[in-house]
Amino acid sequence: ILNQIIELAKNHKVIAIGEMHGVKENPEVIHEIYTTLRDKYSVILGFEYPQSLIDNPNSADQVLYQDGRFSPFHNDLLEKLRQDGVKTFGFDLTNNQLETQKTESIDWRDKIMAENINKQIDKLNPDEKILLVTGDMHYQTKTQSIMHPDKDGVVKQFEYLPMGAQLKTNSI
Repeated sequence: ILNQIIELAKNHKVIAIGEMHGVKENPEVIHEIYTTLRDKYSVILGFEYPQSLIDNPNSADQVLYQDGRFSPFHNDLLEKLRQDGVKTFGFDLTNNQLETQKTESIDWRDKIMAENINKQIDKLNPDEKILLVTGDMHYQTKTQSIMHPDKDGVVKQFEYLPMGAQLKTNSI
């Protein structure tokens, strides 16, 4: 599969790893894919974390541990990447935005994440790639019809515009 990723990266600026949060092996897989890509390309690595967590891995909010986006294994990965001088960024909501999310539409968070990634895309050099690590729902490139509870807790069908569909790139 690593050879397939290298082959696909030839034609794509953005490579997304859709993960199931909370899987212990995720950081190992991320590092292996990053290392494989790094051998061929200049790679910037983006995580579904707030930028504050990239700046200070000890600042992880408890919700990141609870939903599986962050763990001691992820902390070790970030430290290893930092030691190796890897360019990393976080594209998730800031702590100040978490309260606002409760009153916004289901895909509002995806809009914010896409805006944060688009800022990185705008700064890319022609030979650089971005490797995104995100929950598997967010990297989808087409509107999704999903069932989700509304503000009153009633499960309804929603048209969900995922982060991947909002990125300034012609392909992921």
